[in-house]
Amino acid sequence: MFCRAPEKNSYAIGDDIGEITGKLVKEKRKKMAVNNVILSLNIDKPSAVRIAKKSWTKFGPMIVEVLRFPIMRYNMNKYVTLIGAENLDEALKLGRGGIIAAAHSDNWELLGGALAQNGYKLVGVAQEQSNHGADRFMNEYRALIGMYVMYKYDVRNMFKMIAKGWLIGLIMDQDAAEDGIVMPFLGRDASCAHGAATIARHNNAPIIPIF
Repeated sequence: MFCRAPEKNSYAIGDDIGEITGKLVKEKRKKMAVNNVILSLNIDKPSAVRIAKKSWTKFGPMIVEVLRFPIMRYNMNKYVTLIGAENLDEALKLGRGGIIAAAHSDNWELLGGALAQNGYKLVGVAQEQSNHGADRFMNEYRALIGMYVMYKYDVRNMFKMIAKGWLIGLIMDQDAAEDGIVMPFLGRDASCAHGAATIARHNNAPIIPIF
């Protein structure tokens, strides 16, 4: 449906999806999000509420973009402009592959698709979802847009792929719990993932932050 509908209409529906589902978020989760924004950005509560709401409603258009991958892949640069690609090219000239350090910022799925469609050999490292149907769907669409997909526990294969010159895409802004390194982040201690540094050190590969 979203591939057949006009682009403008699709995004309008995405905005509605974001607004509607935002109202269904549990109050406990909303409160947690608002408190995190206040503590991290040192702003008043009304401003934090607006930021937290926009953060959620952004998922509507983001989902629509993923659902439009079947048609976007034929003309990806109509939707995405790569800025600073020369830095990525320079890193790859070393011949040791590379680590892409990304975050849950804007549409990270589209980020991977844009790189793949521009000829970069990219491994998308995924978190296996508890819902098997959703997990299969997401990985099928990642493959459709040109990414090679593996789960984050498949570290041995990551080493193999980077040795072959591939880019390993990691989403870094997640709580690493007891396996992480505690560092200051936005004024507070956070358990940070060290996977990018560990893989890069093992292969003497460059790390490229991309958003």
